[in-house]
Amino acid sequence: MFLTIHRGTHENGGSCLEFATAGQRLLLDFALPLLTREGRPLKLEKGEKLAYGDLVAKGLAPPFPYLQDERDEKPTAHLLSQAQLDRQGRSPWLPADLPLYAGRSAKRLLELGRSFDKTAFDPAGITVLEPRQSLRIGDFTVTPHAADHASGEAFAWLVEAEGKRIFYMGDLRTRGRNRALFDSLVAEPPADIDYLVLEGAALEDEVTPHPTEAAVEEALAAELEGEGLRAVAFSPLDLQRLLSLHAACRGVGRTLVIDPYTALVLDSLREFLPGLPEPGAKDGFLVFFVPDARTQKMAKDGRLARYEAAKLSLPEILAAPSRLVLKDCPEARKILRNSGLLDGAAFVRSSGGRSAAEDAFWAENGVPVSEIHSGGGASTADLIRLVEALDPRAVIPNQTHYPDDFVDAFEDRALPLDDGQVLEA
Repeated sequence: MFLTIHRGTHENGGSCLEFATAGQRLLLDFALPLLTREGRPLKLEKGEKLAYGDLVAKGLAPPFPYLQDERDEKPTAHLLSQAQLDRQGRSPWLPADLPLYAGRSAKRLLELGRSFDKTAFDPAGITVLEPRQSLRIGDFTVTPHAADHASGEAFAWLVEAEGKRIFYMGDLRTRGRNRALFDSLVAEPPADIDYLVLEGAALEDEVTPHPTEAAVEEALAAELEGEGLRAVAFSPLDLQRLLSLHAACRGVGRTLVIDPYTALVLDSLREFLPGLPEPGAKDGFLVFFVPDARTQKMAKDGRLARYEAAKLSLPEILAAPSRLVLKDCPEARKILRNSGLLDGAAFVRSSGGRSAAEDAFWAENGVPVSEIHSGGGASTADLIRLVEALDPRAVIPNQTHYPDDFVDAFEDRALPLDDGQVLEA
């Protein structure tokens, strides 16, 4: 079996692995990078569909012969570790009839994305697998393993072929609410691993004042004390952060107010992730109908109506700002400024992303800003613990800007590769 990491050996984002035998090829993730070649956050316009060759020319994708010359051999199948763009963002360029395997939550999130943008990846053909459910795909046997993730579900994958076993850890996280998944993997690891492909983003950022979601929740609760409105920025797909914020709100007697799209994400995943808060003021959340494109789309297709009972109006926010925590978004900021709600307010950034416009808005309006965030990844101690449990012949760095740090951490086991380099397992 041969392994090629097409992208990700020297950066965090853009992950794409290819496993090959004498006659077949298997893809694992097919992602867009987090940053452009110039180091700026990647932003593709909605509906923009470039030819794959254009992506390569822009530095957003590695060369991939089949997508640039259909005379090349078509891949056998595609595995997906989770649904975010840094794992599947290039999937729309793959052939529609390519078999694809993923988890239940990943499929549901992709369906949700498709409902807002018909040029997004169509997940209709996904075959859902359960954790530790092995499947034979041509020359390969694949087995997903559940991993902790902000969106509630991610897969690590064991790929076997021609007597070799490669374990791809995927989007490894041990700081979240589902750390037990990591502990279970360490306690019952797959045996006889030849190569471990391991994310190394955490090696870049060891020091953080909020190392776990529990620490985030505690810090959020402290920041929500006092008078005035609180606005908090977090990703609508970061369900673990939403749960931390919701618990912090309840602890200080505030109610969380989110936008309709975030409420829809919760509803979409509640079937698979019990315990998500429900719409409604008592121990749940309220919904502010921010006038953005997603809200307008939901109004047109009827999905917005399901949140009428939990709707919070602007006059109601004005009447009791000290009892509320509002999810931040650009449209909400405009309303806050024009309504006088920024007097005595405070803003919490609880996500990894930020923009110059966002920073300028809060500075111009004299609103104090705090940072309360726990990134993804795992501590170096947890990575070492995982390697000791799996006991691979070699550890291959992936999703890291500093692959040489793996040499310091894992010494002779470390096997740094370059993008596009072919390894014969």
